[in-house]
Amino acid sequence: MIEVDVTYVTFDDYWSAQTALANYIVQHIRKMPAPDLERLKNGLRQSLPKDASRRIAYKARVNAVKGHVPA
Repeated sequence: MIEVDVTYVTFDDYWSAQTALANYIVQHIRKMPAPDLERLKNGLRQSLPKDASRRIAYKARVNAVKGHVPA
């Protein structure tokens, strides 16, 4: 497992990074009515972990696998 610290200075930085790619979830977010989208954003603003400087900060993890082809 590889673990890294992820930090965003502002919520807008976080939001842009999370919605940049048009994956399945982002496609649905883009179709949300404006009031629902604002409710989602406000909920995230309140619940995302923040560090002492009030930046959004959390640990991200990924599993890495190494293999080889037999000679």
